[in-house]
Amino acid sequence: MGLRPGMAVAQALTIAPGLEVAEAEPASDADALRRLALWCHRVTPLASPDPAAGVWLDIAGCAHLHDTEAGLVHTLLARFARDGLHARAGVADTPGAAHALARFAAHEGPAFAAPGDQATAIAPLPVAALRLAPETEATLRRLGFAQVAHLARIPRAMLARRFGTLLCLRLDQAHGRAAEPLIPLPPDRVLQQREAFLEPLLTAEAFTIATQRLADALCAELERHGLGARQADLLFERVDHQVAAIRIGTARPTRDPRHLARLLTERLETVDPGLGVEAMRLVVGLAEPLVWEQQDGGATPQDTARLVDRLVNRLGPDRVYSAAPVESAVPERMVGRIAPEGFDTRAHMPTLEDPIELTPGAPGTLHVLRQSNLALAPDEDPPALPWRKPWQPTDAKPAHAEPWPGRLQAPARLLHPPRPIQAIAALPDQPPVAFTWRRRHRVRRADGPERVHLEWWAADPTGDGTSGRAVRDYFQVEDETGQRFWLFRNGDGLDPRSGDLSWFIHGLF
Repeated sequence: MGLRPGMAVAQALTIAPGLEVAEAEPASDADALRRLALWCHRVTPLASPDPAAGVWLDIAGCAHLHDTEAGLVHTLLARFARDGLHARAGVADTPGAAHALARFAAHEGPAFAAPGDQATAIAPLPVAALRLAPETEATLRRLGFAQVAHLARIPRAMLARRFGTLLCLRLDQAHGRAAEPLIPLPPDRVLQQREAFLEPLLTAEAFTIATQRLADALCAELERHGLGARQADLLFERVDHQVAAIRIGTARPTRDPRHLARLLTERLETVDPGLGVEAMRLVVGLAEPLVWEQQDGGATPQDTARLVDRLVNRLGPDRVYSAAPVESAVPERMVGRIAPEGFDTRAHMPTLEDPIELTPGAPGTLHVLRQSNLALAPDEDPPALPWRKPWQPTDAKPAHAEPWPGRLQAPARLLHPPRPIQAIAALPDQPPVAFTWRRRHRVRRADGPERVHLEWWAADPTGDGTSGRAVRDYFQVEDETGQRFWLFRNGDGLDPRSGDLSWFIHGLF
């Protein structure tokens, strides 16, 4: 219709009388762009707004989560389109090339520059793709420089003398010859406290005092927001521009400054201050809502949580665990290891299905970079514990009733794996009259058998290579000295396919 940016509103209304006019709101637009960049943290932790209508995304190390870079970009653009946001995307090794492809590529779909080939990808684009001043663009077009490729053939000295150093810098940044660092947008409402020092710190006493001050200030901020810390990082900014860090986690949300400071100071000996620390920063990596609760006398869950925090902080997260019942008929598999109660710092991670809180219809661009390397460590299943705890079936009686009616009492101490023994017994169901384990034992009393069928669906239900043994007959026996043992025989004593009739000791009473 002949409308263009910069035209007076009266002139525009003359050309298009039905034009709808609204006041510009640059502050609101900038805030919406910032919130869009925060939403993009679902794809990559490194995202930042690019005024006035772009978002930088560093997807290095993240593309494999969507199979390929193209899969990631297409998924993101489809999510934008579903919420009424129209976006163009460019993928390249450098910010300058990604910016140029996103805004000036000939086709509407996402544009991809092959790794290391960004110069070829941006060569046919107009000179406006280099993010130059409008006056410089107009002068270049008037002189006949229509494409980026035309400028790449001109000696640098001539370009710098005629147009200044900015044109040469933009060319170098787009081609990867000059660095262009991006400042990633931190997650919304990051709770942190930072303290800089006039003189670099080197002693543990100074670090302890500074840590307590940071914890006091941070817990006050947590209280204002009604939150408690579940994970905190103490960063030491050294004079040689290196950063040392301590990370702690808590079983429950907390904002007790003494507790946080104590957990951190116990780890100070692991910090290398180098030539000195010029600043310290305490950052809450994970926070959860925390409200005041009325406490009665005696032990409370919070007391247990603090004990867990200190044990994990001193011994490591892999050495502190709780026991959980496992639905298994095999005694050595009835209990498994889990994290201590509440000690799970994996918060709900935002997904692409979470809503985008923006005004629909806003155009924009998406700049995708390959710059950093990120890795995700797969979770490992914890090993089983070598002791037994009764499991209450879902259809069993109430908790006060006997979990296994009619079952023999199992010992609290199990041998894992069961130890082979030599035993003398009459088949098929008689207990042993004597057995040898470390020494000769004559059996005075016995009870049993209690038959246990191993899990037929598991390749190795016992975990000790005895998958071919399908049945166990357990006996409680007492020797002439009063010692009591838990013995079992492989097989039912009749069918040879049920077991090889070998004997084992599995527990001590």
